[in-house]
Amino acid sequence: MISDRNKQSEERSLLPNLRKYALAAEVKSERRPFGIRDARLGWLLFLSAICVVATCAAGAGKASAAFRFASPGGSGPSPCVKADPCSLYVAASEEVPIAERAKGGDEIILLPGEYSGMEDLGPEERIALPLNIKVRGEPGQPRPVIRSNSINYVMALNGGNTVSDLEIIAPQGQTPLTMGESVAERLVVRSSAEKALLASFIFSLCSETALASRPVEKELAWGSVRAATFGR
Repeated sequence: MISDRNKQSEERSLLPNLRKYALAAEVKSERRPFGIRDARLGWLLFLSAICVVATCAAGAGKASAAFRFASPGGSGPSPCVKADPCSLYVAASEEVPIAERAKGGDEIILLPGEYSGMEDLGPEERIALPLNIKVRGEPGQPRPVIRSNSINYVMALNGGNTVSDLEIIAPQGQTPLTMGESVAERLVVRSSAEKALLASFIFSLCSETALASRPVEKELAWGSVRAATFGR
């Protein structure tokens, strides 16, 4: 009698394990080899994840873009709001501290007037733009003038920049405007320096832009343009 009870007890203890093994066998029997369909599904999920991440990043970049204002004699702090505009140097130069610097996607609006001297243009009287920002005059207002005594460049477009509706005057400038993979629209660039290169281009687009007195229309160029070519 005792042995029968022990036997029944052992059978009860084995039941959970038997169920576990049976379930594992069923799962194993339902598995199939990894095939082309699985690979395609994996790639679709991977590409979908990349698209979601890229879309979020683009949205975040667009949301962080800002308008920054500059005026002649401006002394406002970054972020250069219209009620308290900055100097052109603070508003648009890549040489200011990172915390004050314009970021990719920002748009710099120059209020009318003449920008000149270290107060407006910084210690070297020149502006090197950060990547992927726009600089323009205020719509419906006279074209702002940037006048510099720099013997090198006055404005450097370093990539992804669009600059429009400005006049650059550099009496001593050898190359007032330098452009790399950027766009210039409706600019006037002047220099009195002998054998000056008014502008240098690397894969850049000029539209309705006058180098000295002769206009350049939609010119994609690699090289430089001499004042002697276009007159003064």
